[in-house]
Amino acid sequence: MMRNATAKTSSQEYQQNRAHSPYELSIVTFFILTFFSFYPVLRDLGQSTLNNELAHHTPLVFALALFLIYRDRKPLERLLRKASGTGPIFPFVAGLLLNVAGQVLGIMYLSQLSFPLTLYGMILYLKGPLVARRLIFPLSFLFFAFPIPGKIYFEVVFPLKLFVTKVATAILALIGYTVHSEGNIIQISSTVIGVSDACSGLNSLMAMLTLSTFYTTLVIRRMSYKVVIVLSMFPLVMAVNVVRVTATCVVAVTWGDELASGKLHMFWGIFVFAASVIGLMAITKIFIIFEGKTKHG
Repeated sequence: MMRNATAKTSSQEYQQNRAHSPYELSIVTFFILTFFSFYPVLRDLGQSTLNNELAHHTPLVFALALFLIYRDRKPLERLLRKASGTGPIFPFVAGLLLNVAGQVLGIMYLSQLSFPLTLYGMILYLKGPLVARRLIFPLSFLFFAFPIPGKIYFEVVFPLKLFVTKVATAILALIGYTVHSEGNIIQISSTVIGVSDACSGLNSLMAMLTLSTFYTTLVIRRMSYKVVIVLSMFPLVMAVNVVRVTATCVVAVTWGDELASGKLHMFWGIFVFAASVIGLMAITKIFIIFEGKTKHG
């Protein structure tokens, strides 16, 4: 009897192992497909992180996305224990097809955007809709990691430079300087200042949209408040960059163009980011107070 029971148990274990092997094989297959499909995309993204100012924040995006998953680990662990069955495979296939289409057509941005969709599709198929739904926001957060395509960048950055130039010129005239602007060039007294792409605010804006989305997720509950805070980054970053350009012109006239375009120029970049972060915290604090009053009122 003992021998029969042992044989029966061994048979059950063998059947269970056989049942699990196709699932484990599918996991390995999915990871291999994803890795080799997106290797050119991720390699290009790594190079952009080093060479493209719009992608300097990319490692931060991935780190913050991982933190959001880690922060939600306990509910995820409960869902993973309860997870049974698989979801549809269509989102995973759609993500891979978009990636291939982007690489064939030479539209790397399309391939980059397909990466979160493919990850979502893989989780949906392997772990089911409950787990995949829980990870929608961290995966969607990865969209911030991909730099704006060059064509769109140049279409957007020039109008922003013009706006910053005109507003800075108006402020300089208001405080008494003899100033004239043409395009993105400011002539103040005998000094000529060119407003560069960095002064447009677009680089800072991408980083601040990322940080504001992440920060409001941690401290704000109402979705409407989160949206308002994130949208407020547009005027905030533009205002800080106007201050940057105006101050640079004043320094150039007072102490010389060499000081304004040398080490001080790098300092202004740090100033823009620091001032924007402080502005984000101040705006968010206001909405935290509103949220508290609404809750207790």
